[in-house]
Amino acid sequence: MQTTVTLLAATGIDLDAYFANFDANFSLSGFGAFSNMSTFSGDYMGTSGDAEALAFLVDGDLGYQFSNHHVDGTIDTISFGTDGDAVLNTETGLFDLSLGSTDFTIDFTPDLATADGDDVHGLVYDLMSDGTAPEGNTSTLVSLLDLTGVDLVGSAGNDRFNGTSADDHMTGGWGRDVFYGGQGADVLVGNIGNDRLFGGAGDDKLYGGRGNDLLRGGAGDDILAGGKGADTFVFRGSDLGVDRINDFTVGLDFIRLSASDFSGFEDLSISEQGGNAYIDLGDGDGILLAGVDADSLSAGDFQFV
Repeated sequence: MQTTVTLLAATGIDLDAYFANFDANFSLSGFGAFSNMSTFSGDYMGTSGDAEALAFLVDGDLGYQFSNHHVDGTIDTISFGTDGDAVLNTETGLFDLSLGSTDFTIDFTPDLATADGDDVHGLVYDLMSDGTAPEGNTSTLVSLLDLTGVDLVGSAGNDRFNGTSADDHMTGGWGRDVFYGGQGADVLVGNIGNDRLFGGAGDDKLYGGRGNDLLRGGAGDDILAGGKGADTFVFRGSDLGVDRINDFTVGLDFIRLSASDFSGFEDLSISEQGGNAYIDLGDGDGILLAGVDADSLSAGDFQFV
């Protein structure tokens, strides 16, 4: 399954903080609304009476069973935002459901389906009300994202997301984004802006894009590329693996190391390996600078913090 998260808020979104705020403040107004209120089926929208007027909209083919209070069917997209509205379409007899402002969407390919064993009921019912005040609960949704991984598309603002346990692909927009890959083999792309990318565990690929970016691969054998701008590549801790920097520019970019591990430039072991500079960090960890002459490196290319 592919799960695509598209961030739309102009000011940017901290996705984890958004979910936490929803859980703390969403309180379902009434029963919510189905697009077909005569059969309680079709799309579903839940609105809240909180000060932020939080709302969510589930596009799909759902059906609510009053006998056991169970929600079945399929889900194509879930949208989160504010100011939900349900307007009766006199031509179709159905309600047109919409959000006044959409903060982000989550698309599932293929659709989530009860018939396929997906927990459609748990996901929707928890968003509606998990039985405890203030009712809204994103835990089933977050668990699903953690299982499938996400393909995240950033907004024009400053976005932030802590990745899942699966393989994630995150692409920033125009803002100063902060992405954490978490577990899995992740691909993080900063795009425009001064971004901060943290790979975490796994063999990750980090691409800064434009701007003065900070990249930290973490554990695993990672591939890093800062892109345009003066970028900083951070290596701290143990079990880092052997990372490759594909576009290190001498005199512009920086390699940041722990001052507790290295006293300074003279403490480093730098050699030439097949036309590439190799920095030995010890215990099998190292940094390969593709196409860089080892003799061209100097103390000015390093930071010890």
